[in-house]
Amino acid sequence: MFSCLLLTAIMVMSSAQPTPNPYCDPQTEYADGNNCCKLCEPGKRMSPSSCQHPVCVDCEPNRYQDEHNKEAKCKQQPYCDPNKNFQVLMHVSNTEKNSCVCKKDFHCSSTQCITCVPHTTCEPGEDLFSKGNQTHDSVCRPCPEGTFSSTTNSKCVQWTKCKEGFHVAQNGTSRSDRVCEANSRAHIIAGVVIFVLIVFILAIVFLVYKYLDKSRYKGEKLFENGHVEVIGPKIMIQEEMSEFSQPIISVPVEDEDVDMSSEHHPKTENGHCLVQEDGKPDRLSRQESQGQASSASYSSY
Repeated sequence: MFSCLLLTAIMVMSSAQPTPNPYCDPQTEYADGNNCCKLCEPGKRMSPSSCQHPVCVDCEPNRYQDEHNKEAKCKQQPYCDPNKNFQVLMHVSNTEKNSCVCKKDFHCSSTQCITCVPHTTCEPGEDLFSKGNQTHDSVCRPCPEGTFSSTTNSKCVQWTKCKEGFHVAQNGTSRSDRVCEANSRAHIIAGVVIFVLIVFILAIVFLVYKYLDKSRYKGEKLFENGHVEVIGPKIMIQEEMSEFSQPIISVPVEDEDVDMSSEHHPKTENGHCLVQEDGKPDRLSRQESQGQASSASYSSY
């Protein structure tokens, strides 16, 4: 009995409510009894007004409405805390909700993005495999063999290939490029110069040797010919002067009869007779021998 009474009451109440007008646009209108009332556009709020002639007002700063509405207040924009390294996107509008994003070179510390943290720095010798954004960190990896990176947060590049006419002066590393230098002929030039110097020195030694050998041979010939040339006044020592090596002294003989005729005894240049004792060679007087020796010495000059 009680259930029947409850069902009857529900039916009465539902029949008393007005039925929405099925011809109202659900995007831009709302039903007020049998009337279709207009909604305010996005970015505006509704001021008290009539159903057919609503008064819509722009949203205040830091507020927005992202759909048609009949609200008296706009929605509050979210606060992007700069102390947590957040920033607001530049395209701020009162028709859409602002998005708080991490500043440049920062990313969300978690999936909830409560705060932002700096990107990982890729050091020289590492490759910036993936650059970070507002939601993901940077990814670094070591430079592969034959490549290098010399600055932070850079991509690894290939070592320089030395062109024809160049050689590798210094091999590359993960942090530095290969160094190429032009092929030089300095070692060839140096070898030629050294060879020429050696030949020149040998030639000088040979000429000096020949000169000394010739001088020695000439000295030997001078000694064989019986005279020597000395620097300074020239003195000739002749083999003919060997006969004057012994002084010739004339000794008078009183006890013997000596024939002084010129045909038996030779005479000196002064006209004196040259006598000879028995068993002794011919001798001159001391005065004449000294005179002949002096004349022989002066004749050499």
